[in-house]
Amino acid sequence: MDTSTSGSANSGFVGIKFCQECNNMLYPKEDKDNKILLYACRRCQHQQAADNPCIYVNKITHEIDELTQIVTDVISDPTLPRTADHPCPKCRGNDAVFFQAQSARSEDRMTLYYVCRNQHCLHHDKFRDSLIMSTQNDSNNSLLPSIHFIKSDQTESPSINNTETEISTIDDSKTEPSTPHNNKTEQSNENDIVEKPITTVSHSRRVHFPTDDTQLRLISYSPEPLSNQPLLSLGVILQRYRATCQRLQVRPLNCLLDQLSSMDDGRKSYYDRLDCLKIVNEKIDLKQIDAIEEVLSRCRFHTLDFESSSIDDSALAQLFDVIEYYESCTHINLSNVRPIGLQGYIALTKYLRKTNSLERFDMNSTRFDENTIFSFTRSLRLSSTLYELHVESCQLTGKLLQKFIQNLRSCISLRELYLCDNRMYYNFNLFEF
Repeated sequence: MDTSTSGSANSGFVGIKFCQECNNMLYPKEDKDNKILLYACRRCQHQQAADNPCIYVNKITHEIDELTQIVTDVISDPTLPRTADHPCPKCRGNDAVFFQAQSARSEDRMTLYYVCRNQHCLHHDKFRDSLIMSTQNDSNNSLLPSIHFIKSDQTESPSINNTETEISTIDDSKTEPSTPHNNKTEQSNENDIVEKPITTVSHSRRVHFPTDDTQLRLISYSPEPLSNQPLLSLGVILQRYRATCQRLQVRPLNCLLDQLSSMDDGRKSYYDRLDCLKIVNEKIDLKQIDAIEEVLSRCRFHTLDFESSSIDDSALAQLFDVIEYYESCTHINLSNVRPIGLQGYIALTKYLRKTNSLERFDMNSTRFDENTIFSFTRSLRLSSTLYELHVESCQLTGKLLQKFIQNLRSCISLRELYLCDNRMYYNFNLFEF
């Protein structure tokens, strides 16, 4: 296979060639015996004669500086900004128009072009940085640029006592040569401008790092979110959920609407939990999770049941983040959901490591393989509060069950494990692993 077009015979064109056997890229190779150029594959040793003797093209392009393309009529353009503080190096005038470079190159994006408004001069020059309002460079390059904050007639500079502040980067051992024009400008602005170089700061800042023999022993936990907010009734929460669904343009879940409208609200504070919230046989995406968060952020439950629901990995990851942030439940049921991918197990691992409220986890009728069983058990080892696990009817048998038990032994908080309907043999000893 060859990506070269019909113009590949041109000596100025180099195409990319691929092997006809394994589709890997072909590399140029010299046949010294026959004195011809070949293209050879480094994987299957396939070779073919080159139809173009050119293997490398270096194109050098010359870009024309925008400074040479400036039309002097821009001084009459009323849309361009004007300044009276830019000295012209040719006629010593201060009136000029300026505009930003239109080049796509990154080094020219902040370049400003200045055009003198003197009809007999029309000198134009440029500056690399828009913050540099006055830059003086001698032919011997002995001076560094200075940054000035110029005081205008309309606005005042944010300096103390409404005076001009100059931040100079010129070396102390070198002084700037004065010109008659500079002396005249300094004398005219002597009453308004007081140059005070900044040499010190108002306070000192120091950063301390602990030594190797010190350790962090105290951990500060952030307060629970919305715990100090007023307790909202289920009717208000239902209205907020409908408004969120309307804003996100998603269909409200009928099962959730029915439960919130008929549920007995016996809460006295934010920390009290309701019995159960069932969202079963539903297709849940990211927008649905955002809408459900409006409910989970205002009230807590003992059980969140998502049995037989279709939840993709991105939505499942966001669901775990919401449940962990608000500590929404102590029991999660994810039985018979669609197969969880790698992103979902990564989110589950993060959730089990950070949560302090989960006590029971149901994963019944879930199909595991060697990769997913390892990811699942690895996430369980990081939990510090989980004591009851249900993995019933998951077809755990043979080596898959052995790996499951071996990895599960590291979960020190687990106290109850349910393995019904997993095709275990009658002589299978669970404790020998």
